[in-house]
Amino acid sequence: MRWVTYETDGGDRVGVVDGDRIHPVAPGVGLIDLIGRGARELRA
Repeated sequence: MRWVTYETDGGDRVGVVDGDRIHPVAPGVGLIDLIGRGARELRA
């Protein structure tokens, strides 16, 4: 699993890379926030 931060017109977003697609996380959630929540939350 690879996590990315990418730029959109609405600001930076976090997502999960799957092949050649990025699956976005809810707006306003940062990667550091997710990491701080622990492995269980990252998998969810």
